[in-house]
Amino acid sequence: MKQILWLKTLIWGFIAGLLAGLAMLLTMALLRLFLGWPTPTELIFDRVFPLLTVEFFIGSLVRAGGYTPLKLQGVFGALTAQVIVAGLGGVLYAFYLKHRDRRGDLPPCGNSLLDARGLHLIIPGVLAATILFVALLWPTLLTNYRGFPPGPAHAIASLEMLISFRSAASGSCFFMVC
Repeated sequence: MKQILWLKTLIWGFIAGLLAGLAMLLTMALLRLFLGWPTPTELIFDRVFPLLTVEFFIGSLVRAGGYTPLKLQGVFGALTAQVIVAGLGGVLYAFYLKHRDRRGDLPPCGNSLLDARGLHLIIPGVLAATILFVALLWPTLLTNYRGFPPGPAHAIASLEMLISFRSAASGSCFFMVC
């Protein structure tokens, strides 16, 4: 019986995380489309591509069958990875809630849209992820599609990451309640 509960928590946590990841992708797409804010995916590509050797890049072009297929594989691979990581975050969140339930810290939140029991994990997690990505991607944070100078561009890209990661976290909270 314990194995079934463990498996149920794993599956529903992963599903909630996948849905949260899709919500994060939608948020990133809307911020990119309407405000011209760069997505973390674009910033990661901008950061990693200069580090590739010419031989590796040409070899990748040949294996993929050209530039367009290579770019499509990279974009779809990155988006899929983001959703899978969000799914794993949903699993972590589901097991965290199960642990809190076993300890009896906080009762479930009834009919609230967001479950406040996980805020002790969600808030530090979102802040830590944002700080980590800002630190790792700092040289590329000046990327923007509205012509902002470097100072505001850094702030906008950092805010975009905070909003995107928060939407994934809120999605996990929401979909775990549903």
